[in-house]
Amino acid sequence: MSADRARHVFVDDSSTDAPAVEGARVVLIMATYEQWTCANKAAQAPKEWVRFSGPDGTYEHELIFGSTIFTPDHVFSLCVSHPDHEPYEYQMVYEKTPRAEKNGTKFLNFYLRRKSTGEQKGGK
Repeated sequence: MSADRARHVFVDDSSTDAPAVEGARVVLIMATYEQWTCANKAAQAPKEWVRFSGPDGTYEHELIFGSTIFTPDHVFSLCVSHPDHEPYEYQMVYEKTPRAEKNGTKFLNFYLRRKSTGEQKGGK
């Protein structure tokens, strides 16, 4: 969604409170033992890790968290970008994610900060 301030919020339902951003690129990176960041790895992400938001600004990616699948060494990064907005990165270490964010089905809303007119046209 487009907003004055970049942020993310976990919510229980998919309702939105800001204008949708169609065509945002969402990349999920799962890494171990090396620091992957959006700046150095999102462009190289495998096709199955990349989602684009639809006309309503939503994307879908199901990910099951469980101790038999992931270890405390796993780092998850979500990289969200759009040509008219500043990129946003959400990163968490599996073992340090609060339990409230792990339990049940959650929706993760991203609020992207719109670039200034000069930035969109290649200015400073």
